[in-house]
Amino acid sequence: MTNTERIEKIEKELKQAKKINHCLFTLMIGALAIITVGATTQPQPEKPAELRAKKFILEDATGKERGVLSVNDKGAELKLLGTDGNPRAALYADDMDQGLYLSDATGKERIGMRAQGSLAHLVFSGASGKQRVQLEMRDDQPGLILADASGKERIMLKIESANPLLALTDANGKLRIRLGMSDDFPNLTLSGSGGEPFWAAIPDKYSEKNISGK
Repeated sequence: MTNTERIEKIEKELKQAKKINHCLFTLMIGALAIITVGATTQPQPEKPAELRAKKFILEDATGKERGVLSVNDKGAELKLLGTDGNPRAALYADDMDQGLYLSDATGKERIGMRAQGSLAHLVFSGASGKQRVQLEMRDDQPGLILADASGKERIMLKIESANPLLALTDANGKLRIRLGMSDDFPNLTLSGSGGEPFWAAIPDKYSEKNISGK
């Protein structure tokens, strides 16, 4: 075989190889296109209509626990925590009562709200955790109680059977002043340090006469 024939043979083989490579490349592009279209048109899995569990824990980006939603035999509860892990808010509900509690940055409870039967109760506490203000509705009778820094109740304002009542107590918890209305008649009672009345006045009912407690 001459050199010219060899060159012609090599050129012919190269042309055939180019055709084969072109066909393979075309087939690869087509297959890739089919796979891509199939992946994009493939139906996505359906999201669950509901999710059931007895406890959920919420974490922030650093992995710290920030919230807990749980349920047990006593009831359901939701707790929210600060970045320091101290409780900030709690919501609960069971067969007996329901409540919401809010805490300050140190984790001390500052506001509490509770409903139980005929009682609706709202409490505000000081920085020490002592209850300072209580607002409640009991058996459709409203009441307000104010306490000193030690948590002792000092002022009570409420409605009893449609009659308003204001009571003031001393640091020892003894009733010292009682001002109220009874059957549309005002009355005022002053008591000593031991809680015993020493002076009372019911002017409308007793012809504006002052009555001693003797």
